[in-house]
Amino acid sequence: MKKLKWLILTLPVFTLCAQAANYESPDLRRGEEVYKASCATSYCHGVGGMTAGAPRLAARDFDVAYIAQVISNGVPDTTMAGFVNTLESNDLLAVMTYVASLNGIMNPDFSPTDPLASLGISVPNPKQKILSGTPLEGRELFFDAYEKGIKRCSTCHEIEGMGIPVAAPIQNVPTSINDLRKLITPQVVEISVLNDTMPALILKRTAEGIQFYDLTVAPPVLRTISELTNVTFKEGKSWQHVNVMQAYSENELEKLLIYLQSVVE
Repeated sequence: MKKLKWLILTLPVFTLCAQAANYESPDLRRGEEVYKASCATSYCHGVGGMTAGAPRLAARDFDVAYIAQVISNGVPDTTMAGFVNTLESNDLLAVMTYVASLNGIMNPDFSPTDPLASLGISVPNPKQKILSGTPLEGRELFFDAYEKGIKRCSTCHEIEGMGIPVAAPIQNVPTSINDLRKLITPQVVEISVLNDTMPALILKRTAEGIQFYDLTVAPPVLRTISELTNVTFKEGKSWQHVNVMQAYSENELEKLLIYLQSVVE
């Protein structure tokens, strides 16, 4: 995959964005909804394809094949995950169409029956197990970008090669919902920077600075503080994992546990 595609190019952004925003089609509107739910987070891409934690997508001169390749398979060795195994085919087509519109392609030639034909896309995910019944329902809930939005589990957890690895890999699955609610997060501390205090999931802490996820809002915001002179740390925190589980009902949590027990070795 060409690394030059990820360089920031000096192309007219706003003209294309306005054109895409005013282009009326069901696929485009649905694609924008899928994009907002799955891609436009503080540590990924920005709204309308603008820059955020990841590079901008608008006005990058991407072609149809490249858009399909990256959205489907992701980018190796980055946090850009592929969506071919997590989005339904219609939604995958829609978000491809939306990203294409951000690059001035108004009617991309994606086949509605096989959108990845002749594009060199590898559909199977070698890390994904074949599931059915309740475990499959649990997987769908884990990655549910529509009803759960940013409150879905995969906003912070990666499993089967999918999701965002904000938290450490899941290794020990609780045996009950009660145990799930009692999960502690030992990496989370309270950080005070000047007059600002926040719960933080520490990624890297050295004498030169600290990198962490600010858990004040969802999705968590990746922050870096280069100097530790005015930073204080306090073990123990008000943030609890149970607070971010409220998007799921008791029945859904049961299905999530069954899914995790089926795939975590």
